[in-house]
Amino acid sequence: MKVKQCWSLKQEIKSTKSGLPSFAHFWWNGLNVTKMDSRYDRIDMDYVEKIRIFSKSLGKYVPRFAIYKLSESKLRMIINCQCDHHHSKDVYETNVYPSELNQDNYSDIMGETLLTRICKSYFSEENEVIKYTHEFKGLFPDEVRKIIKECGFQLDQLFLIEESYAWNCTVERINPDPIIVGLYQNYFYYICSFDITSMEQFVLTEKTTHV
Repeated sequence: MKVKQCWSLKQEIKSTKSGLPSFAHFWWNGLNVTKMDSRYDRIDMDYVEKIRIFSKSLGKYVPRFAIYKLSESKLRMIINCQCDHHHSKDVYETNVYPSELNQDNYSDIMGETLLTRICKSYFSEENEVIKYTHEFKGLFPDEVRKIIKECGFQLDQLFLIEESYAWNCTVERINPDPIIVGLYQNYFYYICSFDITSMEQFVLTEKTTHV
C-alpha cells in the first residue's frame, strides 16, 4: 500500500482547483486520477465483492469479505434479501449497504437464501426480508488513524475491507400496508393507502375529516 506525500498532494489540489473553469472539469477529474495512480495501488473491488466462502453456521455461501464505510459511526455491512408474493406476483430484490458497492455482485445471496423459504411460504401474502449483517469490532492503530485523517480529504469515500468471520442472519415478515400522508403549512393530509390493516382503516374512518 502506498501512503505518502498526502500533505503535498493536498496543497497541489488546493492550488490547482481554485478558479478552475467549468469546461475543464473533465480534464481536472482525469488529472486527479493520474495523481492518485502515482501514489496508490488500485484494488480489484469486483473480485473482493464476488468471492464467497461457505458458512457452516448458516449452511450457505456468504461473502468472503465484509466492506464498511468509514464515514459511519457504526461500521457494518447489511444485505437485505426480500421476496414478495403479494397479489400472486413474485418480486425478488437484494439491497446491499454500503450502497456504493456493486449491487449485482450480491444477487446470488438472494437466490440461494430464498429458494427453500419460497417453497414453504409460497401462498403467504407477507413480505419476507432476510437480513445479513456483519459488524467490525476491531480497533484502529494510531498510525492508521493518522493516515486516514491525512488522506481522507482527497477521496470521495473511505472503506474498510475485512475478511468475514461471523455473519448474523435474521428473518422478518413485513406486510406492505402503509398510509401515505402529506404535510403542508403544519397540517397533515391523507393522500392514499393500500392493503391497510383494521387499525389503519380505523384511523382513516374516524380520524380523517374533510374540511
